[in-house]
Amino acid sequence: RKAREPSFLELLEAESDDAFSGFARELEALSFEERKARATDLMADIVSSTLRVGREQIDLEKPLSEIGLDSLMTVELQTGLASGFGVEFSTMELMRGAGINDMALVALRRLNLGADVAVSG
Repeated sequence: RKAREPSFLELLEAESDDAFSGFARELEALSFEERKARATDLMADIVSSTLRVGREQIDLEKPLSEIGLDSLMTVELQTGLASGFGVEFSTMELMRGAGINDMALVALRRLNLGADVAVSG
C-alpha cells in the first residue's frame, strides 16, 4: 500500500510548529526581562503588519482598538499571533482594551514562560 502524501495544510502546520518550538526554546534561555522584550517586539511586529503601519507608529501601551484594530482585523491578528507565538487569543481579548505590552505578558504566561519561570540551563 502506497503511503499518503501530506496535504499542504499538514505541511504548513508542521512548519509553523517547528518555528514556534524554536521561538519557545529561544525564550526559555532568556531572563524574564529579555523574554518580555522579545515577546513585546514580536507582538508589535505582528500588530504593525496587521494594521499595515510602521512599527514606529505603534504605541505599546495603548489599547489595540485605539491604535486602529477593528473587529474585521482581529481574525488576521489572531492568525498572526497563533503562528508567531503558538497561542490563541479570542476576539474579546484583543478588543477589550489591553495594549501590546500586556498582550505580550499574556502570551508568555500561556507559554509557561512568565515571571515565575526560571531560566533553563
